[in-house]
Amino acid sequence: MPQQLKFLPLITALTLIGCASTNPNSPTEQTYLSSATNNLRANQPRVALEATTQALKLNSNNYQAYYLQAQAYQQLGESLNATTNYQQALKLNSSNVEVITSYANFLCANQDYVSAETQYAKAYQFGKQYNVGWEQTASDHGDCLSQQNKLNLAIESYQIAINGANKPASAYLGLSYVYIMQQDFIHAAYSISQYPGEDTPQSLRLKIAAYDGLAKNPNVNAKNKSILKTKTAAFKSKLAKLEPARSSKKAPAIKPLAAINHSNSNTDAIVINNTQPTSQAHAAVKLASPAQKTQSIQNKTVTAQKAVATTSKTTATKKATAKPKTFANRIQKNTHGRHYIVVEPGDTLFKLAQQSKLTETKLTQLNKLKTKNVPLDTRLYLD
Repeated sequence: MPQQLKFLPLITALTLIGCASTNPNSPTEQTYLSSATNNLRANQPRVALEATTQALKLNSNNYQAYYLQAQAYQQLGESLNATTNYQQALKLNSSNVEVITSYANFLCANQDYVSAETQYAKAYQFGKQYNVGWEQTASDHGDCLSQQNKLNLAIESYQIAINGANKPASAYLGLSYVYIMQQDFIHAAYSISQYPGEDTPQSLRLKIAAYDGLAKNPNVNAKNKSILKTKTAAFKSKLAKLEPARSSKKAPAIKPLAAINHSNSNTDAIVINNTQPTSQAHAAVKLASPAQKTQSIQNKTVTAQKAVATTSKTTATKKATAKPKTFANRIQKNTHGRHYIVVEPGDTLFKLAQQSKLTETKLTQLNKLKTKNVPLDTRLYLD
């Protein structure tokens, strides 16, 4: 037998193995990553974990796989594993703005606010350096500050986000929510009116609270009050169509802050004697130092706070004499048997999750929330 023929079986076998290993039908890293992403969106974290494990078998240095694993563990409430995977993802890609911001949000949700501030500052720095994602970082940072009830700082972060080129819709929702918490319905109405996304239950509830609050302002003339009530009724009607199982609730009581003028030239125009909140671009660097931010804005809303104090004595007296409610006493049941509470001042998603023995993720899913900000006087379902 010729010498070269002796190796023919071996060559044929190696060729077949090579073909099998490069089978175009074999799943790729990207296939597994896409599967993990879709399963996370469908709230299937364990399936997502399986997909990321397969992706890591193909490439153990794939930072995206570790990032998706961190999110899967976060959905499962396994904080230690989530932390490990976030840190591994950042070890492989230390300047990825999306991963750093997500890690900051995770730390904030776990009340590790000091570490969260460090990560927000880092994400913002890289975002500005590469001109990518910094607006969303600022908006998410505002959510974290709002969760801590640092409302003035939250306002500044939301404004920084809105002043960017890529204005995140979540910043308008968060900003409006914070103004409603401060009973500043003028700025709340302005902020939510600028919301760029399609109407959702959350955006509609914010509009209802803001416009209803304005309508109860004693400085609003009859014409403008009628316009506001008409708009509020339209929002409630739209909300009822989006959420037929929910009944409308009254907006929180108004504490007037400023006079509202009317326009003689347009029967459907409401002229508010306030300007849009603004912030200078350089103020964004204050994200790195909460202490410096506090000093820079501590007098920012003194006038508004004084106005609230002088026009809400009756409400304050009633609140002082009211008996405190326990969380259990706040739970109500609708006609379909679902349990819920009505969001009150001082409530945060984290606090409500602790009191209800549910996770923030579960509450977000039950109520289809887009951010961690839950508007006042709305129903938050517990099952």
